[in-house]
Amino acid sequence: MVSLGSLNRHRADEHTGFCGSVALMWAFGQLAAGRGRLFGWPEFREGVGAVLSEFGTSRNTPQYPFWHLGSDGELWERHGLVKEPTSADVEAVAGFTEQAAALLGDPAVRAQAVDVVRAAYLADLEDQPSLLRRVGLPVPVAPSAVDVLERLVGREITTVDGSVNRVLEVDPRNALVATSRSPQGKFVPVAWVQEGLDKLFARGRVAASVEELRYRSAFVAAVLAPCRGPW
Repeated sequence: MVSLGSLNRHRADEHTGFCGSVALMWAFGQLAAGRGRLFGWPEFREGVGAVLSEFGTSRNTPQYPFWHLGSDGELWERHGLVKEPTSADVEAVAGFTEQAAALLGDPAVRAQAVDVVRAAYLADLEDQPSLLRRVGLPVPVAPSAVDVLERLVGREITTVDGSVNRVLEVDPRNALVATSRSPQGKFVPVAWVQEGLDKLFARGRVAASVEELRYRSAFVAAVLAPCRGPW
């Protein structure tokens, strides 16, 4: 599914990446419901247009993704068109290629594809769970921070700056984490890790910053890294 990662967010118009992403989410939901891989333009216009009106702005229209998602021909195909559709193109159809639809028919692959789109193009949408529910896709549930941390006890965790941390023990409130400066360990609140997990699963991406992940952001980010797909 290389095409998913290379969706073109045109810098001249920040809304085109958003339109395409919402359209893909809607189409993923249609596949999940067993409604086929190709969509007539009237159906697409009504379905995607309604979702865009709820989660986008007046500048977001379904015409653009119906046509432009098929630019590379690997993920999306279109028939009966030579340009973006108009109200007269009632016979036009577009949708996933046979190969893409076959891959996305696997729920695990589809979940990965949803993660790619969420992280790359919808991270600024604060209420992603509502969008997922609206298009008929499952809402990811963050795991328990205690469970995640307990699986890391005794293991070395390398942060983005190359520092090595080791979780020594975990209780419901704190994780005792050793570093080169504090080999005996210092406490990191489990609640900080849980907050990070909740943000990651709600938005698909979270910044490894103090503003997002509190004082021990580098450690928390390293813990979160294996828990979800692309950041």
